[in-house]
Amino acid sequence: MSHRTLQRRLANQRTTFKAVRDTVLWDVVKALMSNPALKVETIAMSAGFGDAAAFSKAFKRWAGCTPTFYRDRLATRASQRCR
Repeated sequence: MSHRTLQRRLANQRTTFKAVRDTVLWDVVKALMSNPALKVETIAMSAGFGDAAAFSKAFKRWAGCTPTFYRDRLATRASQRCR
């Protein structure tokens, strides 16, 4: 499929490649964050971030809290999102 065809089909669905990519990325991050054996730095690198600080900043924008707080909430079975 050509770039333009993909762009048109996504536009028909009222979305963009970036939006689809971000949804998939954060679904993967949520799954990785639920594994307490994985360090945040490992998750950051797996998700394509250059370092843990950049990941933490993006995570806070996305979830409304830090990765550590998010994990604490998961451990206590509270809501999965911070907002």
